[in-house]
Amino acid sequence: AENMILHPMAKVDLSGIDSEYAILVDAGTGFKLAGKAEKEQMYPASMTKIMTYIVTAETVSDLQNTRTTVPESVAEELEGTGSSLAEIQTGESFTIYELLNLMMVPSGNDAALTLAKYVDSLNITADDPQYDEDGDGKMSCVELMNKKAAELGCTNTHFVNPHGLYDENHYTTAREMATITKYALTMPYFTDVTSQTYYTQPPTNMTSEERTVTTTNRMLLSYDDEYYTYATGVKTGSLNESGYCISATATYDGYSYLVVCMGSPYIDSEGNHIDYHGEMYDAATLFRWAFLNIENKTLVTDGELLGEVSLKYAWGKDRLQVLAQGNLTATLPSSLESGAITTKLDLPESVKAPIKKGDYVGTATFYYNGTE
Repeated sequence: AENMILHPMAKVDLSGIDSEYAILVDAGTGFKLAGKAEKEQMYPASMTKIMTYIVTAETVSDLQNTRTTVPESVAEELEGTGSSLAEIQTGESFTIYELLNLMMVPSGNDAALTLAKYVDSLNITADDPQYDEDGDGKMSCVELMNKKAAELGCTNTHFVNPHGLYDENHYTTAREMATITKYALTMPYFTDVTSQTYYTQPPTNMTSEERTVTTTNRMLLSYDDEYYTYATGVKTGSLNESGYCISATATYDGYSYLVVCMGSPYIDSEGNHIDYHGEMYDAATLFRWAFLNIENKTLVTDGELLGEVSLKYAWGKDRLQVLAQGNLTATLPSSLESGAITTKLDLPESVKAPIKKGDYVGTATFYYNGTE
């Protein structure tokens, strides 16, 4: 906990955070409110599927009507891995949208791999050789995932597969996973899919009955101890090497926050599985703190008087009032001590007539306890 680095506004005891890596950001702006080793590399486990979703959604133009069939190679590649599965079968036909649900809700590695193989089959031409890792002139799903990470500024992220099974070259950071998740929230159907407690798969060409799968995100399940009333998504992950992980969102009273927690204890010293989901309790702790202690405050409103400057060459007038152009809001503590907000005006000593209302004169910079 002594490694928890907070934004200067954050005065909160986070000694109870068990996750080795964590970050709390504003879901809309990405503004960081708190972080713990958030720039250090770690294995993302099934949070990887957030990027798989992004690449699929940006590659397939009609998610609802495009269909693909589960290839035999999916079962072969996942055999013996102990993967979380959606229990789809070789030869079974699904829409891409159905597979996205089967990947994100029950965290089906088989669904993720099926989606990746469909994207591979599109034979997308490599327009940048640095992301064509196998040099075949085409962009595979995984290569597209790495290209997208780079486009989002995620320089400490690299993917090797679409599902998140362990590989030493498959890594990201809490900070960059938050960036990836924030972007994913803009993808078609993403919030609908990842906020579900259950998904019911209609009958397919190989089944005559519906199948219902349950989310791995216990923060959404009202009957679980990890349930958090204001949670809205997104994706869990767990591996021996990564511990328990979660990228989570929550909304309350018009405020939305995003938390990524990684490296919560998953196995004990004797190698036994731990059922306590510390990453979810940590996420709830960070959400609770933000909802109770942080709010958007209006620092200045459009047209508000900020100061005066000398005015030259105007008959009978020697001073000019300067007003705010537009509103300015900032994420700040709910309770502000006296004098915490200061303003620095950057104005010329004088301005020359003619000048009219709406003309630019200078800037006003606002500070909270010295932080811009």
